[in-house]
Amino acid sequence: TINAVNPEEYNSELFAVLGDYLESAEVNNLVYLAKVQSMGGQKGNLTVEYSVTLNDEKVDIQGNVLDGYSFVPTKIGEHQVEIAVRDTNGDEVVNSYVISVKANTKDAIANEASLPKYFVAGESYYLPSLVAIDKETGNEVDATIKYEDGAGEHNYTGVPVSFIPNSDGNAVITYISGGNEKSYVVPVISVKGLYGIDITEYFQGENITKSVDVTGVKFDAFKQDSSVTFIKKVSDYSFLLRMKIDDQKAEFEKINIWLEDSVNKSQRVLFTINKSRNDTRVMINGKESSSFLSSVFFNQKYFNLEYKAKSNKISTGVGEDSLIEEYYTGGKFNGFESHCVYVTVEMCGVVGQGSMWISQINTQKMSINTSNETIKPELNVNGVYDDIVVSPGETITVYSAHVVDVLSEIAASYVSVTKDG
Repeated sequence: TINAVNPEEYNSELFAVLGDYLESAEVNNLVYLAKVQSMGGQKGNLTVEYSVTLNDEKVDIQGNVLDGYSFVPTKIGEHQVEIAVRDTNGDEVVNSYVISVKANTKDAIANEASLPKYFVAGESYYLPSLVAIDKETGNEVDATIKYEDGAGEHNYTGVPVSFIPNSDGNAVITYISGGNEKSYVVPVISVKGLYGIDITEYFQGENITKSVDVTGVKFDAFKQDSSVTFIKKVSDYSFLLRMKIDDQKAEFEKINIWLEDSVNKSQRVLFTINKSRNDTRVMINGKESSSFLSSVFFNQKYFNLEYKAKSNKISTGVGEDSLIEEYYTGGKFNGFESHCVYVTVEMCGVVGQGSMWISQINTQKMSINTSNETIKPELNVNGVYDDIVVSPGETITVYSAHVVDVLSEIAASYVSVTKDG
């Protein structure tokens, strides 16, 4: 059951309005809590605190204010949810509601499937499994997977599931177990051009016009903010974004560059380049990190943003590297756990014409001449081998390898051990 909540105002200025929420759920299912849709009237800074209790005992929750909070109830009963908004003046608004948790009438699903943001038509993918809890036995079982796109519907059992999306449009992936279903919609993008690949189709966005020339893939916006996302996850081991702004069409305030972990979306970082005629100032999550005496908005030069996974630093090729101290959502920055990221670029504050190029991501150059996928995949070993001397019978750790190709999904790594001599 879904309901809506009105704010309980404890003073005449501070307010907080919540979105919809569930008022009933079943044990061992993932439950999302209401988000704060709007708040204001504060004196100073605002803090938001979520709590869930059952019989006055605290229940563990996960998440953050920006992405939302959730929890998995393990016991039957009335769960009290409180969302407190406070300002530095000491004023407070508390919203509360109850989620009634009941026994299972169907299998429980406590997690989300880790699916890509986009599928590329014609490429091979593995669909991840999703574990459910059998309502009768309490044992873990793999949910059945139903895949549907414009080419038809398919049901899969067992793991791993390999499939090739062939239809441009949307794919619907549904996990089914014991009467419970969880569905996801993933866009399927065709990147085929007349003479190979169409490099512009690797970029999908809002309020944007795409084209390609010798400089790179060009993005034009007109009188509205715009964004574009590269549809493939790319390796963070050697991440490089090379771009250029058209100084004749630089009628916007700033560029935002988002890096988001391909699995854990709360692990994301925002880099901002504010418009200036005299210099370039790079900010990390809203805090200034570096600057140099040359404006990327007006000098018609390329701008490089490089992320160095081993040191958790960024480099612009000018001046010292800058340490990334925390994630955008908060918490100490410890890198991207999947070692793959999605890249989104935004033109913000567009008052007239805005125009820019992306000419390279990692080792892949992008221009009108990019008609075929010819760049080798990036291979990295997930560990460091020092000089190893062992005796017979001792155990040696063999590290896994990590491989990602910028344009192609068909890249796999294999690890083998051979005896010398």
